[in-house]
Amino acid sequence: MILLRDALRQMEQLDERKEPVPFNLVFYTKDGERVELRQVVLSRKVKALPRHQRQVGSAAKPSHRQRARINVLIPQSEQIRSVHTRLIVEFNSQDVAW
Repeated sequence: MILLRDALRQMEQLDERKEPVPFNLVFYTKDGERVELRQVVLSRKVKALPRHQRQVGSAAKPSHRQRARINVLIPQSEQIRSVHTRLIVEFNSQDVAW
C-alpha cells in the first residue's frame, strides 16, 4: 500500500537524463468506469510537449487545482488524460490509501 501523497511525489520523479519516470495508474472516472494506464508520465514533465500542453493546475485551468486533478501523457497514443487524484486506486501495482 502507498499513500496518495507519496504516489504523487513519485509521479514527479525524473531519471538521470532529466526525463520523467513512467508509472502505471488505475483510477475510476466520475461515471464509475475503471481505467488502467500503463507507462504514463505527468504531462508537465515532458519538455518536448508544447508549453500549453504541459501546463497544469492553476496556470492552465483553475478548476484543476480546486478539484485535485493531474494531466498524464499516454506516450503510445500521445493523448493527454486528466485524472482526478482522489479517484486513483492503484499506483505501480500498489493500492493507494489517503
